[in-house]
Amino acid sequence: PPDEAADRALERRAVRNALAGLPARAREIVALKFHAGLDNAEIAAVLGVSASNAGTQLHRAMTKLRRALDDRS
Repeated sequence: PPDEAADRALERRAVRNALAGLPARAREIVALKFHAGLDNAEIAAVLGVSASNAGTQLHRAMTKLRRALDDRS
């Protein structure tokens, strides 16, 4: 239905805008996880950090993203 498509388009735009407001490292980690489909060990290898550090950075990036999305409401 057209309303659902419009809602999805607005949600995608909100996520893109929220991502754009994140620091570069946070955007990179989110992209590696969700765009490239990497797990924490693979993200760690790309970034040259431990898997636990990659997990921590991903958690922080997602927290910032959620806050940015919540702030728009």
